[in-house]
Amino acid sequence: MNRLKKYLISFAICAIGTSSLIGGNAACAASLPTVPSINIENQSILNNWISMPLRENVSKDKVWNINLKNSIQKTDVSDSSIFVLDDNQKKVSTTLTLSADGKQIKVTPTNSYAPGHSYVLYIIGSANGTCMPFTINSDFVQVDQNSNNQSITLAKGSTLQLTLPNVGADGGYSWDLQSFDNSLLESISNFNIITAFNPSHCPSTSLNTRWLFKANNVGATTIELQYKRSLGEISTINTFKLNVNVK
Repeated sequence: MNRLKKYLISFAICAIGTSSLIGGNAACAASLPTVPSINIENQSILNNWISMPLRENVSKDKVWNINLKNSIQKTDVSDSSIFVLDDNQKKVSTTLTLSADGKQIKVTPTNSYAPGHSYVLYIIGSANGTCMPFTINSDFVQVDQNSNNQSITLAKGSTLQLTLPNVGADGGYSWDLQSFDNSLLESISNFNIITAFNPSHCPSTSLNTRWLFKANNVGATTIELQYKRSLGEISTINTFKLNVNVK
């Protein structure tokens, strides 16, 4: 384990057969301290993170490659140092495979990642750590803030993926789902997507919020949301409306 912590100096964000090193500046992990199953030997590393940018729409069976400067032994590889958390802050089951020369570790999900959902890959060293958020590709109907006050048509049985920026989360603001006809649409999931770790205000982050709706019945409805806070000075600073026709 100590050898792994010593030699984890770079991390390749690449598909199998593709090499693509990405560097980063010191940043910090947002959610790591809240996960009770993860034991961090040196809490000071939370202030010294290399934060990778959000990688969007990767394959549901994505294999991440971690490149090492020096070779290590198989016994040095552990899921306490390399792991993936889902958007519920739960550890995802993965297989860690060390290359024959001991210089590359493949991180393979035991089961496919959930389409449309968000995850974070963590690598913990003895004095620092690396984290990288990523989202999974989907065939859902995808809309964002550019669809505000517009209309869309969904086929019955399809899934709507709505993603909105949550830029005021550090001020207590969040999106509140006001109304929609739940006899037509079923809200099947709602979660935050980390878009960037903020090195200046550890452990804060930049976020998007995503909802997944299943179109169960034919008809018309409007999804309405308000971006507001309920603590301190109560205020609403943004709204979103989407007219949905299910056919």
